[in-house]
Amino acid sequence: VFDMATIVAAIILVVLAALVLLGASRRRDHRAVGLSREARLRDKPNPSLVSDDEGLTGREFEQAALETQKDEEVEIVETVPLEPFVAPDPMAVGVSRRQFFNRGIVGMMGLSIAGFGGASLAFLWPQGVSGFGSKIKVGNVPEILAEIKANNGFLYKPEGRMWLT
Repeated sequence: VFDMATIVAAIILVVLAALVLLGASRRRDHRAVGLSREARLRDKPNPSLVSDDEGLTGREFEQAALETQKDEEVEIVETVPLEPFVAPDPMAVGVSRRQFFNRGIVGMMGLSIAGFGGASLAFLWPQGVSGFGSKIKVGNVPEILAEIKANNGFLYKPEGRMWLT
């Protein structure tokens, strides 16, 4: 059904598509991350500034923290009675966040509907120009018949977008 040229073209197309996908999947931004070689060489510490005094390693620090926790005694806290709930004053609270967002959403929806309604009315409102269904003045009958004869039996009137024969 397929000739040899079509099969070879399809194979080449599949191989090229695979190469494009392979190339796109490789990360090429590994050079953009980090410092350049020159910056790394300049950032090496100055041997005269390095102190021989090294701090604790992470494990040593954690071990020291655990040892200090073992030595301390845990203080027992006595329970205290709960304070009774007092509802906040409505004047102090004002408008809640939910009320603010709900009113904003409803307001924007109302504004959008009003705009759409106004645009719909403007589209449907008659413009008062000539066109479909209106009376079009193109002249009196003898003049129209004379123009039709002068134009080989046809006359176009752009006022009504019409051909008269």
